[in-house]
Amino acid sequence: MRKKDWIGRLYRLCIACTALSLGACGGCSLYLRETYDFLGLNEIVSHTFGRNVMWTMLVSFCAAGIHVLAFIPMYDERRGRAYWSTMCVISTLTVVAGGICYGTDVSSRIDYEMFERAISVKYGYDIAVTDIVDEVQGKYECCGVTGNVTAGVHSWGLFKLQSSWYVRVARKLDPIQYVPASCCHEGATTDECQSTHERAIPSYGPPIYPGVNVNPVLYTEGCGDALSSDMSFVGRVIGYLTISVLISTVTGFLSNLVMLVRSLLRLRRRTVSSGGKNNERVVAMGNDRHDADVREA
Repeated sequence: MRKKDWIGRLYRLCIACTALSLGACGGCSLYLRETYDFLGLNEIVSHTFGRNVMWTMLVSFCAAGIHVLAFIPMYDERRGRAYWSTMCVISTLTVVAGGICYGTDVSSRIDYEMFERAISVKYGYDIAVTDIVDEVQGKYECCGVTGNVTAGVHSWGLFKLQSSWYVRVARKLDPIQYVPASCCHEGATTDECQSTHERAIPSYGPPIYPGVNVNPVLYTEGCGDALSSDMSFVGRVIGYLTISVLISTVTGFLSNLVMLVRSLLRLRRRTVSSGGKNNERVVAMGNDRHDADVREA
């Protein structure tokens, strides 16, 4: 009866689990990449956050890709050393890059002053900043950076009070645009959004004086808190992905190491067995030659 290869089965099980883990990591990474414009957020909230997230994802993908290519054990000594060295380097980079987002409070990386400065100076002139600000305001249903309906200097009143876009462009339009269309509910008309014919914000205020109404189609909450909360979630997800890739990398590394040692031991046994047979043949040949010499004598 043939002996079952439990080590081989365990190896295949580890590789299957690793493949599933890497597949899940790849799917989550692609989802984050399609959902969030990290490079765009780099323009308004932090010079480093978006770049760090992208580098973390890139290093994780490199670790996954190299690991997938190394599923088959490296029996050759030279290739085996290259594989071990590469996996050690990639594992280290994965941990370091993941620690950037996972080990640090991501919410503290949201630079509110940078966000406000981007709206004040670049909105309406820099296409990248304009697009990402409009995207953030529409996605989170907010306007500006911080504040609310009553404290609107840095939220819905930011465009009117501090932005170059309002001074050079918006106030010269007919009707005047006190806030971008992305600060209002989808489908709202320009007159409704700007309260052109009503005594309401944003055409009045801030501050809001008695008799000034709240505009029901205007987003009045600042985007900073919602964006900070969402980026904290992204940081945690990136951290979990990094840990998953690292565990998968270590699992595959140890599995391939075990199979390599097993293969080398088998090769050694075959060499010893072959050497023993060769010795027997030499002894036999020597005995035959000795017998022939005796007969000739």
